[in-house]
Amino acid sequence: MGTALSRLTGFARLIALAYVLIPAVTSTGVSADGRLADVYNLANTAPNIIYDLVLGGALTATLVPRFTKALAEDDRRAIDAIVTVSMLALAALTVLATLAAPLIIRVYTSLSSADVAQQYDRVATSLAYIFLPQIVFYGATTVFSALLNAKGKFFAAAWAPVLTNVVTIAGLLYVAQAYSDVTIEHVASSSSLRFAIGIGATLGVAAMAITLIPAVARSGTAPRFLLDFRHPAVKEVMRLSTWTFGYVIANQISLLVITVVALRQFSDYSAYTSMYLLLQLPHGLLAVTLMTTYTPRLTLAHVAGNNVLYRTLIRAGVRVLVGLLLPAAVLFVAAPSAASAITGNFSDLGSSPAVLRGFGVGLVAFSVYLFLLRGFYAMQDTRTPFIINAMQNGANVVLAVVLGFRWHAAGLAWAFSLSYIGAAIITWFKLDKALRGGLRIELLAPGVMRAFIAALPMAVAVWAVVGALDPVTVLEGVEALIVAGVLGGACYFATLAALGGMIPRYTAPARRR
Repeated sequence: MGTALSRLTGFARLIALAYVLIPAVTSTGVSADGRLADVYNLANTAPNIIYDLVLGGALTATLVPRFTKALAEDDRRAIDAIVTVSMLALAALTVLATLAAPLIIRVYTSLSSADVAQQYDRVATSLAYIFLPQIVFYGATTVFSALLNAKGKFFAAAWAPVLTNVVTIAGLLYVAQAYSDVTIEHVASSSSLRFAIGIGATLGVAAMAITLIPAVARSGTAPRFLLDFRHPAVKEVMRLSTWTFGYVIANQISLLVITVVALRQFSDYSAYTSMYLLLQLPHGLLAVTLMTTYTPRLTLAHVAGNNVLYRTLIRAGVRVLVGLLLPAAVLFVAAPSAASAITGNFSDLGSSPAVLRGFGVGLVAFSVYLFLLRGFYAMQDTRTPFIINAMQNGANVVLAVVLGFRWHAAGLAWAFSLSYIGAAIITWFKLDKALRGGLRIELLAPGVMRAFIAALPMAVAVWAVVGALDPVTVLEGVEALIVAGVLGGACYFATLAALGGMIPRYTAPARRR
């Protein structure tokens, strides 16, 4: 429930962003002005980029397995040392990144046209000064959530992002109420408006981290200050993080190329990022929830040497993801105009539907790939994910350059999907090889094939419904999406049942969680 509300409020935040930062399409039919949204998204992405690049990826990949192991061994000093060193590193990173704000923004606008760079650099840098302090709070959230997840406590970590979204929405609505002219030109000339636009997001991230502190204290895992860089647990996290750091470097190179290509044309960056956030709705509701609950179980199964349980969990996870994410993918591919309508004014950016269709093709593969990587992390293998991720990002970069320069943001979305389809296939076979053929694809393939077959009549139904309703406005698009989703979903699950009763196989693991 917490994860669902988190994702829903996240979309409410996206709609609020569109409402405040993107003027509605004019009666002449000219596409909406996404320049201010571009600047906001670029600056607000900066703390995530820097955090993930230096510490975030390493902490996310290594902390839950390491904390799970420490709790199983009742090694509290290991937890204390890891948390202390992590928080000090986060504080130092936050200060350095904030001081480097102008350089960070300039890197991302370096290949933009003169007009784009001139309009974006100043405003984005000013907003980045407000957003970059989020780094320490993102890091604290990662550390506290890992402690809670390792303890088997998921409630607080699932609900905390809701507060972030609510605070951010409140800040944006204040801007809409207090300022009548919210354009990139006005933001560039008004320091008070820039502060009002930016502070809500930073306060929201801070609130997310702070609300986890009482939950950690109640769980019995509250850490104490222990500055010990030489503690074996700290050294182990650093050792495991070596390959993860390479993993993140590959991600950021790919993101840099995508951002630079997207910023070549006004509004493309906002179209890409907003549709990517729409992709994250089904991924977050289903895949992230499953990964959060399965990771400690996979780790414990590996530590206990229970290979049968480990392999069963992997197959069950993939089965759930394929079966439940396919309907969302069909909606994105068959009805992108209606689906993108739920993002409000972002759907008025000319390329948004084409971008969403490109993302929809890779939704299932993206989620399955990230879930399978958790299998390696549970075995404390960070080298293999780095190698696979480097290949995925290399493919993404090449495809982004080839397709992005020709088809702009839509080409970038297709590059994303094609690279993740390849990565998911490679990751399955690499994990199967690590388990000496234990995953047994023959147990999974029939159900997956039935799901894809069931997706075909759903696609036809969705296409027919949206074509018949022919939505024009945002509200009509949302209504068409609801009708198409209900009828298409009924076709999908009815076909699954007719093909062999796959519904219990897909839904039973979710109920057990």
